[in-house]
Amino acid sequence: MAHFLPLGVVVLATASLISGCQAPMPTPPTAMLDGLPAQFQSLQQTDPEKRQNLQSLDTIALAERLGRWWEVFNDPVLNELVSLAISANWDLQTALQRIEIASAKVTKAKSLGLPLVYGQATANRENYGTTNLADGLGTLDTFGFSASVSWETDVFGSIASRAQAAQFDLEAAQADRQAIMVSIVADVVATYGQLRAMQEGLALKQRYVALAADQVKLQKDLLITGQVPAADVVKMQRDYSQAMSSIPPMQASVDVLISTCAILTGGYPRALDDLLKKPGPLLLASLPLPDTLPSQLLKQRPDIVNQEKVLLASLSDVDAARADFMPQFSIPLSIGYNTSPFSLLLNPASFVWTLGASMIAPIYTGGMLEANLRIAKATKVEDQQKYEKIVRQALKEVEDAVLEYQGSTSELSLLENVKTEQMVIVSQQQTLFKTGIESLSQVNDAEMKLVQFREAIVKARYTQVLSLTTLYKSMGGGWIEPNTTVSQPERVAKN
Repeated sequence: MAHFLPLGVVVLATASLISGCQAPMPTPPTAMLDGLPAQFQSLQQTDPEKRQNLQSLDTIALAERLGRWWEVFNDPVLNELVSLAISANWDLQTALQRIEIASAKVTKAKSLGLPLVYGQATANRENYGTTNLADGLGTLDTFGFSASVSWETDVFGSIASRAQAAQFDLEAAQADRQAIMVSIVADVVATYGQLRAMQEGLALKQRYVALAADQVKLQKDLLITGQVPAADVVKMQRDYSQAMSSIPPMQASVDVLISTCAILTGGYPRALDDLLKKPGPLLLASLPLPDTLPSQLLKQRPDIVNQEKVLLASLSDVDAARADFMPQFSIPLSIGYNTSPFSLLLNPASFVWTLGASMIAPIYTGGMLEANLRIAKATKVEDQQKYEKIVRQALKEVEDAVLEYQGSTSELSLLENVKTEQMVIVSQQQTLFKTGIESLSQVNDAEMKLVQFREAIVKARYTQVLSLTTLYKSMGGGWIEPNTTVSQPERVAKN
């Protein structure tokens, strides 16, 4: 007679094996970041008076400032555009679906380690032939219903490792969405800043063209009286035509930038015309650099977090590939009723059950398991190398952005001084013109030079804004979603 262990004993023994053989959680690869320099060296080249003291901010406050860095420009339209982009950008919407897929894969991977319960109901009619039954009946009806439980005991951690890998893939997808958000926010700020600079530059160019037109007229009058040579008139006419030729492409660039803002915020090309056609103030990057900028801030860069999770997932895949060499154990259990007369279906005598245990172990797989392990190990090494490369690239991006911001700030300061000096010259020329010492042509020439300096300042301001945007992006800033968002149709209707 066969003897079976009680079901409770089997379950308890299996649970003990599982608790003792679960795959350990991989160690996060953060040692590299812990070994970075305390702060970025290029900040030491900045005038202390132009640095910002962040030592009084705790980690949460600093993260909040970096997370909403675009608000330093104090531009309500820009804030609205960023909110729109975060809520409606198509790349971010697609990233949400990737997160949903990864989340479902986590549930699927974890379910493999749980008992699977199925229910079954049957009703069969079979013909055996009249010679096969003692009572002479050739047709037999059978009825039954049952419940079955199948549980693969994860003794060597294969299922647990794959569940860990799926969880890390989910976290990587979440970090990837944040990385996309960082990039989109930077694109919105850079595009909007360029738009305002282009609109201001267009207005200045139109002012320059108007002055040039007056200058051409004055030069022609002086040519008639013989006060200027013909070559000067031709040169002035050439400058005027050249300035005029730059206006159409500048206007086209304004329209293109408006369309780009509309696409970045999830709308159609002309969706933001009412909001952005009217020129607005330039973005001003007046925020000084931090007094200290800890390199550990790179831990918040979503692309680094993403690659860290990818690496952890590959480490779990290696554990799972190793576990595949070990035996797999399962415990099948089935209980139910089965009978031929339907009237006896629920009769205790119709009760049936089965309980057992099975083991399957790989003996020969043609090198498949070895190949899977080699693939997992090579993938882990590749992901480790990518992680180290991303960290080093992030350091370079921050250092370069700091240097570019410093350079653009110095350039802007010098141009502002030149503009101030030219304003003094214009004022003096106007005074001399009123006293009859200087001609109107000389006044116009001074004002045209002043407009050119202002155009250079507009370009320098945009360069400064762009470098500051690049700096915040390189630090991984811009991952916090606004508390309130406005949908594209609502915003268009409002404006």
